[in-house]
Amino acid sequence: MQIMNNTLPPYKGNEQYYRELIGKINRELDFPGYLLSLNYELIKKSVGSFEFEKGNDRIVLMRKRDPITYWNRNDHNDNGLIFKFIKRRAHSFFEAVKTGLEACNNSHLLKSNEEIKIEKKQNKLQKSLEESYNIYPLTKSVYLTYTCQIDKKTLENEMFKGRILNAFHIRDDGGKIPNIAFPRYNGSNLNEVKSYLLYNRDYTNKETGKKEKFRLYLNENYHYLWTSNPEIKTDEIFIAEAAPDALAHSELKRTKNSFYIALGGTVSNDKLKELLTIIKLRSVNNPNTKIISITDNDESGYIFDFKIVNALINEYNKDITITTEQKVNKVKFQIEYKNNTFPKAEEDINLLKVAVKNLNEQLRFTENKAQLFLLKDKLVLEFPLYEMQSSLHSKTNKIINTRYSVTGLKYLLWMYTKAYNPRRFEIQKSVSKDWKQDLINKKKVKTKDQQISL
Repeated sequence: MQIMNNTLPPYKGNEQYYRELIGKINRELDFPGYLLSLNYELIKKSVGSFEFEKGNDRIVLMRKRDPITYWNRNDHNDNGLIFKFIKRRAHSFFEAVKTGLEACNNSHLLKSNEEIKIEKKQNKLQKSLEESYNIYPLTKSVYLTYTCQIDKKTLENEMFKGRILNAFHIRDDGGKIPNIAFPRYNGSNLNEVKSYLLYNRDYTNKETGKKEKFRLYLNENYHYLWTSNPEIKTDEIFIAEAAPDALAHSELKRTKNSFYIALGGTVSNDKLKELLTIIKLRSVNNPNTKIISITDNDESGYIFDFKIVNALINEYNKDITITTEQKVNKVKFQIEYKNNTFPKAEEDINLLKVAVKNLNEQLRFTENKAQLFLLKDKLVLEFPLYEMQSSLHSKTNKIINTRYSVTGLKYLLWMYTKAYNPRRFEIQKSVSKDWKQDLINKKKVKTKDQQISL
């Protein structure tokens, strides 16, 4: 039905009235049911999303969000809340408002319609992740062997058996794109796949013209972790940011019978919980298991190192609690002493004073020095990050990675760990930004996809 603008009051002067109507539509209208009433077909279902198809539309609903949001796989501008979905398909703003309100009034019909449709498709929707995304044992490893320059012998090592797979994307013309799929696991069960993270070579964003990394989670369970083969018995655990860096590190260092964990680019509290679960289970028979961080040699890598060691300290040292506060290019740790152990702060501060002095001398600061001081019942350690990993090239004016400060940072980490962490913890850094780039540089192979960090 064509809606005339004069069926609703003018927008001007009634802005708040329309904001309330739009809010009502976004909150109350049953999004899945509404799509089904428009003859969209429910083609995929996961814990956190529904996917619908009709014509050229591929609408993905993010069900865990409140209100539900959507995005269209075939139109990057088509995303948002349900009112935006309606408005983009209406002749006018006023028609969109009227359509949304009418749908809200009939929401009980939409819900019953949704239940019928989903019930009809129940068998189709019970496919596993592997079936839905064409995941198979690794046969096409071009991203790893060509772009990352990782040797096939590394991929075939018993340490990585069954932990590197292919996920084939089927194109409209029937062709297949072989992505690399790294399975991700719950910390308490390293044989049950909970999610996958896909990798492939960088692609050019058609809108911006810039190259971007291809990374794709197959569901919204971001907190699970990739690990190497848990059947390998080892007395050392390596923690990397990305699985390809773990593979590159293993090849460069020629590690044998080692256990690797990849965080997946970010460190959340949930990931740290999974990480601690794995470490505790792997250390049951060997409490002296060595934990080695091999995160990237950049600002985020340094932050990851301290987050990891703080998680270890909070888990294994019951006398203190450490909280982290991160600002622009600066990190502050507040170390709170418990159980009447505050007098020990004097011993700890003497250890850390040496490390802070050493760090400041190496960084040659005139400003933004690392600081250490007592605050009531807390010991506060504050230091900058940006100066630790970069400097300005005098001729090119480009930011370049530097090595002179790494020794000081390692020393600070070592002293910090010595003071607080009862577990064996070490840190290794690549020469360039990450271990993958180190491997590429070592083999001196230039590829079309190689991006060297300056």
